[in-house]
Amino acid sequence: MVHVLKLMMVLAMMLFSSACLIVEEGHSWGGDGEVGCECDRDSDCFSGVCDDDVCAEAECTWSSDCDDDERCVSGRCRDSDDPYDDGSDYDDDAGYDDGADTGDDGADTGDDGADTGDDDCPVEDDGQPGCGPLDSCVLNNECPFGSLCLDGRCQVTCTDDLHCPTTEVCQDGICQPDRQGGDQCVYDEDCGTGACINGFCLDRCESDAACADGEYCRSGVCRPDHRPGPQCRVGADCNPDEDCVNARCRSACTCDEDCEIIGGAGDTCVEGYCVAAHETNPECTLSSDCADNSRCLDGLCVPF
Repeated sequence: MVHVLKLMMVLAMMLFSSACLIVEEGHSWGGDGEVGCECDRDSDCFSGVCDDDVCAEAECTWSSDCDDDERCVSGRCRDSDDPYDDGSDYDDDAGYDDGADTGDDGADTGDDGADTGDDDCPVEDDGQPGCGPLDSCVLNNECPFGSLCLDGRCQVTCTDDLHCPTTEVCQDGICQPDRQGGDQCVYDEDCGTGACINGFCLDRCESDAACADGEYCRSGVCRPDHRPGPQCRVGADCNPDEDCVNARCRSACTCDEDCEIIGGAGDTCVEGYCVAAHETNPECTLSSDCADNSRCLDGLCVPF
């Protein structure tokens, strides 16, 4: 009996001496937050990472801490192709608790901020559910004027970083994702009401109208808009020698020879306007279709 009492006393001392169980009134972390302490969500931990209800060490602070094909999202290295790479819609005990709508019924991916939840998602060839590519283009004329179709995404042309949206930098005259990440934040708390993604503070949103020019609302966060869209609406949106035909800028012609002079070999004159040869038979849709030293631009493999 004495041994049992001693054991109970030791357990009690261990229990009440553990910093993990100290919950001060008004404490923002809901507990000590040290590695090894119990947690319900990422914000309970100083590291910003809650795995299996226990605070864990962060895998990364910047994307440079991860492999080349990964980026740092909320202290975790995530595959760059992960559809949930913005950290706002995956269920890993990391859900937001600030009221932002990031659930399946609030994901905003439509042109007008409309709901496109999981009920509309197809099943991929491998049997895994998914909503397909977030952005998809093949040709430059599928993108808004001033953008080019690079690697299946409409990317803004630029002369310096100031022309690019947040999270992107100007490389080779085209705005592209900044793989080094930003230095604006580590946790969401560093961004006020915003979200910390890849070291950048991004605004939260409920519709496209809440985002800046060149951005749209995706999964409750304003992200760069790489979606296809009308290249033009009127002739003034095109070059001086072009007309706006079915939302695409085209040069007028009377025969195929006109188009070969204006464009290149194989271009044809269709209903009075030139159509490039690679429009009907693109060489690539993604850079993975090209050689290692090339990338897919406007449906063509272009060396870089």
